Amino acid sequence: AIFIRGAKSEQTLVLLDGIKIGDPISIGRAADLSTMMTQNIERIEILRGPQSTLYGSDAIGGVINIITQRGKKGLRGLVGFEMGSYGTWSPKLGVSGASETVDYSLNVSKFSTDGFSSSSEKLGNTEDDGFDNTTLSGRVGWLMADTVEWDFIARLSDSKTDIDNYGGAFGDDPNNRFKKKQTFLRTQATFSTFDDLWEQRWGVSYSEHDRETDNPIDIDHPIDLDNSKYDSSLIKFDWQNNFYLHETNTLTIGLETEEEKGKSYYFSDGLFGPFESIQDERKIRTNGYYIQDQIQLADTFFLTLGGRVDDHETFGSHDTYRVASSYLFEQIHTRLHGSFGTGFKAPSLFQLYSSFGDENLEPEESEGWDFGIEQALWDNKIVVGVTYFDNDYETLIDYDFGAGGYINIDGAESQGVEFSGLYQVNDRVRLSSSYTYTDSEDKT
Repeated sequence: AIFIRGAKSEQTLVLLDGIKIGDPISIGRAADLSTMMTQNIERIEILRGPQSTLYGSDAIGGVINIITQRGKKGLRGLVGFEMGSYGTWSPKLGVSGASETVDYSLNVSKFSTDGFSSSSEKLGNTEDDGFDNTTLSGRVGWLMADTVEWDFIARLSDSKTDIDNYGGAFGDDPNNRFKKKQTFLRTQATFSTFDDLWEQRWGVSYSEHDRETDNPIDIDHPIDLDNSKYDSSLIKFDWQNNFYLHETNTLTIGLETEEEKGKSYYFSDGLFGPFESIQDERKIRTNGYYIQDQIQLADTFFLTLGGRVDDHETFGSHDTYRVASSYLFEQIHTRLHGSFGTGFKAPSLFQLYSSFGDENLEPEESEGWDFGIEQALWDNKIVVGVTYFDNDYETLIDYDFGAGGYINIDGAESQGVEFSGLYQVNDRVRLSSSYTYTDSEDKT
C-alpha cells in the first residue's frame, strides 16, 4: 500500500515518467507496484496533498512520479548477477550513453525464485510458491534542433506467481497461478518559439494491463476451481504550454484527453456451487483543461495559483483549484509556506460497470491544506522544518455488503504534523531525516 499523509494507494496518482500506471479495471484504479523492478530507476518525486489541478482525477491525495535514467555522455555498460536462498537468481544487463544530440538508456532484468509455501508450513503446507519476473525498460532522447527535443520511453514486464488458496491447513495448491503483463509507453516532443518565451510539449502515453488467475481442479481440490481475467488500457494525449511572460512570472495552460477501457471475467465453482461475473468491455473518455500561474519576486516570495475543469463522460464536469505560497525572511533565514487545494477521483470502470458496480456513483472529493515553517542554521548547512496538514475526503467509494456492491459513503479526515531535518556535510554528503504523525478518522 502507498500512504501520503493518510491518503491510501487508490487516492494517490502514480506516474512513470509521466505515464499513469494505475490499472483502469482494478477496484480503485490503484497502481500495483509489486512487480516494479528498480533497475533503471533514477529517482522518485512525491507531491503531498490534493494535486488534481495539474494532474486531474486520481491525484486526490498526492502524486508519486517514478523517473527513469537518462543516458550520460560516453558509453556505459552494466552486467550483473545475483544468487540467493530458495533457488533465487537475478541477472541484469544494461547499456547507456549520450552524444551531442542523442541520449539512450536500455536495460533488461530478471528475477526468479523457487520460493517457499505462502501457507503455514507448520500446518503441513510444503509446496513451494515461486515467482518469476522479466522486465525490459528503455529511454531515448533526441535533440533534433536547438529548440526541439523528442523523447521515447518504454517499460514492459511479464511476471508469474504461484499462490495458495489460504493460509491454514491444506492451503497448498500446486496449480494456482497468477500471471500479469504490463506495458507502459510514452512519446513526447518539446519545442520553444519566440526566443524561448513559449515552450510547448506534445505527448502521447499508453498503458496496458493484463491479469489472469488460473486455478483448475487437482487431487487435493477435486471440486474447487476458479479462473479470472482482467484486461485494461489507457491512452492519453496532452498538450502543455509554458509562457515565460517575465523572469518573475510563468503561465501554464494545458489540454488533455484520455480514454480508458477494460473488461473482466471471473468464474468459480466449489462446495457452494458455481459463480460467474462478467463485465463486457466498457470505455470512458475524460477531457481536461487547466491553467496555472507562478509568480516569483526577488527569490523571497513565491505564489502559485491554478484551476482545472475535467469533463467526464459519466458524471459531467468537475472543477478543482489550488493555491500555494511561501515567503523567505532573508535576514533570519526563515521560510513560511502554505497551500490549499481540492481534488477529485472518478469511479473506476470496475466500480461503475462490474456485477458489483453502480453507474450512478459520484466521484470522490477532497480538500486539503497545510502550513509550515523552515529555519536555516549554520550558514544554511542545517535546515529544520515543521508542517501541519489537514485533509478532508467526501463521498468516498467503498464496498457495502448490505447493498452487495459499491456505494458512496460519508468520508474521512486525515490530519497531522511533519518534522524534517537536513544537514549538508559537504558537497558530496547530505544527511536528511523526517517524521510524520498522522491521525485519521473514518466519518462513517
